[in-house]
Amino acid sequence: MSRFDRLRRNILAVGIWALSAGIAIAQMPSDSPVNEPSAAAPAEATTPHRESFETYTLIDTFSIEIPAGWLVQEDATGQTVTITSYSADGPPPSVTDIKTEVTLVNEPPTTYVERELDGLISQANDQVYTIDQYGLAAVGGNEALRLWIIDLPGEFSEQMITFVGYETGQTARIVSYFNDASVVTKDTILQMHGSFDLAIAAE
Repeated sequence: MSRFDRLRRNILAVGIWALSAGIAIAQMPSDSPVNEPSAAAPAEATTPHRESFETYTLIDTFSIEIPAGWLVQEDATGQTVTITSYSADGPPPSVTDIKTEVTLVNEPPTTYVERELDGLISQANDQVYTIDQYGLAAVGGNEALRLWIIDLPGEFSEQMITFVGYETGQTARIVSYFNDASVVTKDTILQMHGSFDLAIAAE
């Protein structure tokens, strides 16, 4: 069995366990070539910085805590927002800048997440990046599947992806891009991902 197949099996085993238990899930990407982590990452606890965070709500869709003063752009579908610590119309992002994309997909996690993982692991196998670690995490009181990616090409060298599945047949995909691997940066990203909450439309 190739490293690609072993990594796919191991990550899916974590995600499917969460899904089969009826729990929400979260995720992230990988290395060059596929370097299997020695063990799945443990669930992470976030360090709250609530005095500097505010709640952003996409009406009837979801809410998420973001650092005060950060910029938010909604796409035309009404299902995705991009959150940045910098202006997209200004100079390129600095070393400490962060970009986060949040999407609510109208597809159950049992199909959506497996398809997404296949794509992520395939690119890792092609040495586009490295899947550094993966494991369960807490998101809004739910279990989630999370992956950390390093060695990314482009403006950002690292990425954290979280997938959260819901009984409504929807899946949230939260992706943060960054360069600075400091504790402050990671705490900020973990706080954002862990605060995601599915909105219930008013009747």
